[in-house]
Amino acid sequence: MRQVCANTGKLLADAPKKCAQGYVVFKSVESVEKSLKLNNTTYQSHTLRVDNASPTIEPGHSVFVGNLPYGADEETLREHFEDKLSEGDFNEADGEAISGVRIIRDNETQKCKGFGYVILRDATLVPLALQLHETKYMKRELRVMVCESYSDTTKSSTRKRKAEGASSSSGSGKVMKRRARSDKKAAIGGKPAGMSKRAASEQKVNKRVKKLQNRAVKGMGKKKK
Repeated sequence: MRQVCANTGKLLADAPKKCAQGYVVFKSVESVEKSLKLNNTTYQSHTLRVDNASPTIEPGHSVFVGNLPYGADEETLREHFEDKLSEGDFNEADGEAISGVRIIRDNETQKCKGFGYVILRDATLVPLALQLHETKYMKRELRVMVCESYSDTTKSSTRKRKAEGASSSSGSGKVMKRRARSDKKAAIGGKPAGMSKRAASEQKVNKRVKKLQNRAVKGMGKKKK
């Protein structure tokens, strides 16, 4: 759909204009390795992010950025982090502090989904990046957190599901025990299981009335001495 709109010149007015992505197919694997060196280079005043076709996020030297506005773009987000990282980066000779900025976008509208990742040069820059937590970016307070690996996230979610299952099973067991105790008490008190208190009391009164009626009938049938 977006390709048809682009060919006909009918694009959304609020579609992002500062960013785009594409793919380059090479004949050899060696060319791929050489092209990766173009990462963080400037092309027409834009900082290129060159990565493999299936990019990966290294949790050891990356931070998660949440609460991003829909109009967020990689260039301004990079500048927001570079201003802070340049103050405490004592290893500038090793390269730029930020290796890449990845904003997760909707496949149809290309708008930001509200979160992204900032890939840093090494793990020593992570504490500096975390200091940008709750700082203002496009009138939004950013949520900057440590980027967990997929395996850690999966393990934590699995543990959470197991804990919820255990609590629900224990909770259901307690409910069954309470019901059993209530049924036992009801059986001892003459109240059938599943019957309300009002119905049980009415049934009890009816039994007493019938009993009195039977006694009255028997008494009327006796001969006087």
